[in-house]
Amino acid sequence: MSAARERPTVYAFDMPAAALPMKPHGLRLMLAWPRILFTVLFTFVISLPLALGWKSGFLSLMARTIGLGLLALVVFGLFEQWPKRLPSWLARWVLQVVAVALAMPIGTFVIYTLSTAPGAPPFWEVPLRLEGFSALTALGYVEGEPARNTEVSERLLVGSSPESIATFIGHQGDLHWRVLDLLPEAVRDGRAYAMHEERQDDAERWDAYIRGLYEISRPEHDANAALVPVDSPQLLVDVAGGHGGFAMAMCRRHPGLRATVLDLPPSAAVGREIVAEQGFADRVEFREGDVFELGLGENLDVVSVFNLIHHLPEERDRELVRMARAALKPGGALVIGDSARPEPGGKMSAHGAVSSLLFYAWSHSRNFTPSEVRGWMEEAGFEDVQVHQNVRSLWRMVVVGR
Repeated sequence: MSAARERPTVYAFDMPAAALPMKPHGLRLMLAWPRILFTVLFTFVISLPLALGWKSGFLSLMARTIGLGLLALVVFGLFEQWPKRLPSWLARWVLQVVAVALAMPIGTFVIYTLSTAPGAPPFWEVPLRLEGFSALTALGYVEGEPARNTEVSERLLVGSSPESIATFIGHQGDLHWRVLDLLPEAVRDGRAYAMHEERQDDAERWDAYIRGLYEISRPEHDANAALVPVDSPQLLVDVAGGHGGFAMAMCRRHPGLRATVLDLPPSAAVGREIVAEQGFADRVEFREGDVFELGLGENLDVVSVFNLIHHLPEERDRELVRMARAALKPGGALVIGDSARPEPGGKMSAHGAVSSLLFYAWSHSRNFTPSEVRGWMEEAGFEDVQVHQNVRSLWRMVVVGR
């Protein structure tokens, strides 16, 4: 939830009037340095658990995993651009995932064949090397002969699973790549991806964006709802609540509660579908528009703001906190949940660092520290402000005040 279509400049910085540059293509897109950096970091992370049983040294393992990571990057980028047109029944991200899945065993086979010393038996006749080949080929997501999903991939990567994050990894993952492709322009020229301001007509992207956020945040909502110190609340406004996940969790916890999700039109369109699918359409409604134009209403029991402050400049975040204070009845609560920037001198997590980079390219804003958010709330008149660390995602915070 940033600016509505009529007010595309709610940010403190000036968005350039010029059109965004032509999207990179060819090798420039496939081998963009943000992609290479992400690939190297990702392969390093997945090498760590494999290193526990690796016998030929960590550098040998890293060489193989980085090689496979770069192969996956090239294949993913190739089918991102080719063929230019696909049948209506075939989503491009599905083609990309299948292509990468087919390329991995082929690439691993080539690596192991080339690394076999002259005169040595083929790797499949050496148990330890065959075990390493299997580990690198599957990376823990398939098992058995013939290959089948492991429990974790069946649970998280199959779209029909109630715990699936397939959209987050697939369609929304592709969206993240497109945002990071603009990182050089964001740093050099101050351009942001500006999805909320300039790309509201891209229904497919918004569907992936909102459904992906719902999938990845789904396990957290009930725990977050338990942190809100209210008794028998009647009215909640969830600002930029998109998919309605937190609003539904609050309704589950409080039978008499009715919730309104206030968000931009393309987000609300997807959210309505999700809420109906989950059976909460009679208790969770949607209001379309910009919170700074529509306002929050009055006599509310709860105002919630999740995953929004990193898209807004600090002045707007402070204004939103003041609006929430004015809209709440005595004893009402404001809850803000977001990725946290470490306090000065604190340790930065890899997840927090990557998310900060993404949000900078996305909206030219940043993550904020818990003490910054607490300060906004206390300045607005909230008392007993509590900062909670998300037990599932330790780089995230939930800040609650009354």
